[in-house]
Amino acid sequence: MKDITVLMKRTILAMMMFATLASCSKEDDIDDIFIERDWKLAFVQEGSIRRSNPDKEYSILFAENTFQATLPGGKSITGNWKANGDTREFHCANVRANGSLGNDTIARKMLQILTNAQSYDGDTHYLKIKEQNNVYLQFHNY
Repeated sequence: MKDITVLMKRTILAMMMFATLASCSKEDDIDDIFIERDWKLAFVQEGSIRRSNPDKEYSILFAENTFQATLPGGKSITGNWKANGDTREFHCANVRANGSLGNDTIARKMLQILTNAQSYDGDTHYLKIKEQNNVYLQFHNY
């Protein structure tokens, strides 16, 4: 009888723990992920093509509702952004390049993807800004 009581107590405890975990919000902390983190571009993914240039640094810094991407040669891309931590939707507005991007393929792709961004994925260590599932900017923060 003692074994059954112990088993019932453990079962009830396990069910309570499961209910507690299930009720926790799975919403991302947008401020923790985006705000004031210096995100470095690792690569641009477009279908099966992955572009990167380890000799040049591309980065992006998000403020409360604005961002600035710093590009080689003193150029930048700026705009406004908003994200939904529950659905992981991500959108930018007023995206513009400050300076000619010329033949810098990575900078032009950054401008395109930020302009057409639909979602994000990541946490405080890595971040994907996605135009589509197979078209995205991959950043890291370490």
